[in-house]
Amino acid sequence: MSGKFSAVITAVILALLCGAAHAEGPPVLVIKSADISPYDEAVEGFKKTCNCRVREVNLPDIDSGGIREIVSENRPGLILAVGVDALSLAVAVKGTPIVYSMVPTALLPEISGRNLSGVSMYITPEKYINAISELFPLLRRVGVVFDPAWSGPFIRDAERAAHKKGIELVLKQVGRPSEVISALHGLKNSVNLLWMIPDPTVVNPETFKYMLDISYQRHIPVFTFARKYVEIGAAAGLNSVPYDSGMEAGEIAAQLLTKGLPETPIRVGAKNVSLLVNRRILKKIGIAIPAEVGGRTVNVE
Repeated sequence: MSGKFSAVITAVILALLCGAAHAEGPPVLVIKSADISPYDEAVEGFKKTCNCRVREVNLPDIDSGGIREIVSENRPGLILAVGVDALSLAVAVKGTPIVYSMVPTALLPEISGRNLSGVSMYITPEKYINAISELFPLLRRVGVVFDPAWSGPFIRDAERAAHKKGIELVLKQVGRPSEVISALHGLKNSVNLLWMIPDPTVVNPETFKYMLDISYQRHIPVFTFARKYVEIGAAAGLNSVPYDSGMEAGEIAAQLLTKGLPETPIRVGAKNVSLLVNRRILKKIGIAIPAEVGGRTVNVE
């Protein structure tokens, strides 16, 4: 056996042994906010890259006391929190590294002091603006309601991106949820598209319903940030790909399990996004999208 070939075999064996040791280490406790397809996809992506033993639990099946018991019984080396509700519960667990997935960036400031790493659902304003410009090239006045305390930097970046595309953002600032309906009312006669950004002050079932009322009455599309809103009435939106986000979270987890906690938490945004359209809604409001763009979209109904 040549020395070069022997070295390759040795390297392969060592890699396999390290991987086996890693997989046989403390389990990773996966907490899902709900038993739904996007979260399942994120977990599958996580398993692909984490190289670890996984114990899954669904949040609706447990309570806060139950999660403490599960952590005590399993002694996980790391917790993966999938979704906002799971993360809110997981941060109460002390002394265990936590990685999150499928969580909007807007909800992270309130827990930014925690020792957390993960992959948010953050999509850059430039990607939103580019998608709006491609799908709706004739709609140049885009209405946005936002809370500057949550979304000030996002809006500043969005204005720069919109200026490059010849789009005018018509902005309404709010400071509390009770002000959102009035702000939307003030926009409805002066814009030809509503952009619902992931701002927790703005987004709730009541305000989304009012956006849809404006959309259907004024025949203007609502562009949003999550698949569920396209499914229930928005015309289009961007959505991070759950499987890919899970893979990114798995890579972070593998690093933490191998090397321990870094001095600075590893926090990244979504790399891959899909452009979603609801063709039934587009037909309802009488909006056509360019044929050359339609082939790159995912239809959701």
